[in-house]
Amino acid sequence: MGRPKWSLRYGGVSQLERALQLLRPFCDEVFISCQQGQELPAEFDPWPKIEDSVPADGPLAGILSAIRREPSAAWLVLACDLPGLEQATLRALIVARNGRAMATAFRSPADGLPEPLCAIYEPSIATALESGLRTGVFSPRKLFTELEVILLDPVQPGWLTNVNSSAEYESATRTLMR
Repeated sequence: MGRPKWSLRYGGVSQLERALQLLRPFCDEVFISCQQGQELPAEFDPWPKIEDSVPADGPLAGILSAIRREPSAAWLVLACDLPGLEQATLRALIVARNGRAMATAFRSPADGLPEPLCAIYEPSIATALESGLRTGVFSPRKLFTELEVILLDPVQPGWLTNVNSSAEYESATRTLMR
């Protein structure tokens, strides 16, 4: 894509800023997950960060780093490449949350698999994620297929459409401007 997905702008606002603002009403604290030494623009200095402290590739590093930081907390995890996300998305997730399950997530409208990057991770999932790390299973999606996870169908399929290419970005920009 040529640039970080968090920096993509929709309506003049970066996707990272938009995600942070979406989370704020639902969370006591909102953190930015980033790689060790990753530099972000000064506008994000006021937001607390959790640097990856786990030797893994991809989102598992950030998720496990957060869980290790506060193992008794439930973590609402949100990717920074979901421009169609709305507060109603997060509200639906929170209302359906079941603390007895390891996680609550949406089912992807694209393939029916769990969407672990818009999900609530319960403290009980830590052991399974650590096991995945030890065995080289770094995909939260794959891990979710093997765990007790509550899966919800999204009310609006566009909520979970992610942006991974320039063409998808252009499409999302046109859709959001309607």
